[in-house]
Amino acid sequence: MFKVNTDKNLIKKLYISALVFLISTMIITTFFDYQISTFFTKGMDVYFLRQLVNFFSSGGNFVITIPIAIIVAVLLETIFYKYQVKSNFIKWIPYVLLVVGVIFFGALYCIKKSILNFEDDIKNFTMESIWIKSLTTWKEPIIICSIWIVIMAMVLTSGSIYFRNNFSRRDDIITSKYWIGALEMTVAFILGYFFVLFFKQFFGRPFYFSVEYRDLFGMNDTNNVNTLFSDLTLENYKEHVGAKLLIDEYLRVKPDADFDTEIIPWMTKTILNSPYGPAPEPVKNWSYWFIPNNFFGDPIKFLLIFHKGSAHTVDEVTGAIQWSSQSFNNDFPSGHIQASLVTFGVFFIIRRSGKVNFKDWRIITFIIVWGLYCLGTFFFMIVYRFHWITDMIFSPILYLIFLPVAKNKTEKWVYRLILKFSKTKRVWICNEDNITQYRIIFNGNYETFKVIKKKKKAYKYEYKLKIKYKNIQFE
Repeated sequence: MFKVNTDKNLIKKLYISALVFLISTMIITTFFDYQISTFFTKGMDVYFLRQLVNFFSSGGNFVITIPIAIIVAVLLETIFYKYQVKSNFIKWIPYVLLVVGVIFFGALYCIKKSILNFEDDIKNFTMESIWIKSLTTWKEPIIICSIWIVIMAMVLTSGSIYFRNNFSRRDDIITSKYWIGALEMTVAFILGYFFVLFFKQFFGRPFYFSVEYRDLFGMNDTNNVNTLFSDLTLENYKEHVGAKLLIDEYLRVKPDADFDTEIIPWMTKTILNSPYGPAPEPVKNWSYWFIPNNFFGDPIKFLLIFHKGSAHTVDEVTGAIQWSSQSFNNDFPSGHIQASLVTFGVFFIIRRSGKVNFKDWRIITFIIVWGLYCLGTFFFMIVYRFHWITDMIFSPILYLIFLPVAKNKTEKWVYRLILKFSKTKRVWICNEDNITQYRIIFNGNYETFKVIKKKKKAYKYEYKLKIKYKNIQFE
């Protein structure tokens, strides 16, 4: 895959082996999603592991800045070098804005987590704060978010200094085409994220914590929601785990609230309105990355990929809970692990130097540190009960699929765009044996944008170019 100082066949074999392993694991774990999550979510009973969960789940909102910053920095420094921009003020502005922006939005993120309160839940019939603070025991949101702000400020600051003072002085910054590597990284990034968001529209399975809600409140699809809590009284509600969770918080906020006329009706409406409510049946007998109402069950809703039904409704006659095909969206596949993986796209840029020396201590350190972070994100998002293991496996599969696409196609796409928008359309045709290469001049060099092995196909391609681009000249 990459130009390295080791056997290319070895890299290719490792790539294929990793892809086969992930696909095989994806297929196998599909049948054990529930059991695997049941095992890992026990980690939420351990305080230290809960805080690691908080760390990695928050990290998904911060680390996406790193690959974006690398891409922008490489493109900026290439432009500054090419056009000989002298102003240090102009050169430093983007980096300062980047670091300040991360601190500012990180602070807003801290504030958002810290101001969640049960009083708002009572007004809005939601369970957002009780989910974050009680079920996950997120007691240190400001501390954890502040740690991430400090880490990202340090990483982005040191990265800015490197690109501004070191990378910008490379003599091969133009000839080695690091900017093409940055665009390759961009293509893999965009394709990966696009398909993550695309697939999220198809799958509406519940989160694992929705399964926990079902257990907490003893619910099933035949429950009459209006009588769900009819047996509860102020004296016995503590024996009901789920009810105790809500009622204790309600009484803490409103100690004088009437149990029957205020609290029970509020609980009933809150359960129905909660986007993270109890999971629809079957709970343990289906593979969670399939759509609950698949094509054969509901073809119209299946084809309407952007259809988002309400979480659940109540039958007016029977009072039974009814579930939509998109009850709980945005679970499969995982965007958190995708955010971690895209940073490895930096190898697209490094390989432009001529090789990737995997014996270099800096590359070894990068792979180890970021590899551990990716593994941490992978497992702790399962512990968090927000993702199933199949969610976490499918995203790396997507990213691996798009790496060779980005590597083999990006540069050709760039030169075709240059040809399309250039005023002088001159194409050099180079014939070597049975191979025909089509080249344009860019930055004083002949750049190949198309290679054809058969002469008949070459003639057809030339004809298409003449039709597509007016006044094109072949030499």
